[in-house]
Amino acid sequence: MVVSRGHLNPGSPGVALSRFPVGLDPLVRWAWVVRWELAPGRTVAQRVLQYPSFNLVAGPQGADLHGPRTVVDVRELAGRSWVVGLLLRPGATPALTGTPPAALAGTAEPMPGAPIAELTAAVHAPGGPDRAVAAVVRYWLEPVAGRVTEAGRLVNRACALAEDRPDIVRVDQLAAEVQVAPRTLERLVRAHAVVADRLPAVAGRGDRAA
Repeated sequence: MVVSRGHLNPGSPGVALSRFPVGLDPLVRWAWVVRWELAPGRTVAQRVLQYPSFNLVAGPQGADLHGPRTVVDVRELAGRSWVVGLLLRPGATPALTGTPPAALAGTAEPMPGAPIAELTAAVHAPGGPDRAVAAVVRYWLEPVAGRVTEAGRLVNRACALAEDRPDIVRVDQLAAEVQVAPRTLERLVRAHAVVADRLPAVAGRGDRAA
């Protein structure tokens, strides 16, 4: 069975999807590589669920930082190619770009300097791409992971708690867990992620509890 994190139709004939660890916890939540080789004239509509987080996506033509979207994208695959995707943690955003998070919602900006030649070779490595691609990603992004600030790590922890702790139903409870004032937490989250006035996971949980 193929397990999907974002891809809604994994296992399509001619399309191979795999996930792999990269060991860059302050920066990357999970990573995947998609490869496809389709007969001439054949296309596959790949449906991808967008998470409300930033993604770093690299392919043969370059790499882009994608802001959050909450819709299902449909991408037409044809010929032979590949994509490496990284779902980023909130603390990664200021380490990767000086663009305010809200300005990137629903759009993308290029990431110059991505090691596309090395990723291309790794994707086609004998025995499968996962380990080789992970090594290239680590080489590329380890310096960036080192730039994640203490504030970014706090936001990472707060967002993880918001997802994992169903007993936390209010922002003030979450702020108490990470030992900052609620307004401070909201300010830090806005500086690292695209959110409304309150943390979405906690706000939604509080609405259900009410």
